[in-house]
Amino acid sequence: YETIGYDLNFTVDFLKRKYPDKIWIVSDFDSSPNEVDLVICADVIEHVINPTNLLNFIKKMNPKHIVMSTPDRDLLYEKLGRPYLGPPVNSHHIREWSYMEFKNYINHFFEILQHISIEKEYGQMIYCKLK
Repeated sequence: YETIGYDLNFTVDFLKRKYPDKIWIVSDFDSSPNEVDLVICADVIEHVINPTNLLNFIKKMNPKHIVMSTPDRDLLYEKLGRPYLGPPVNSHHIREWSYMEFKNYINHFFEILQHISIEKEYGQMIYCKLK
């Protein structure tokens, strides 16, 4: 199998040096990505100012399978006592979703096949496909 990684310019430069045998592409969400079978978007969406742009970019890849994960604000609040409302404690996160908020948001773009809570990681994962 072949892997393709999309990221910001400075990260792609680092990854090309560290893993020169892999394909790394700078993405601005406006480009036309390669078609792929599987997209793994692990703990990315909470860092993006406009996550709709990210999800539309994923749709342009025409994947058969999509796996997305992000922190679960419900678990961060319940297990770690973090504030439920207001900006995330992690200054690198733009937004953190509750379990239901994330499900409802992703459902606008993709057909959700499975949504699970990952309590020991304070996270959630959605397996979905194009509608």
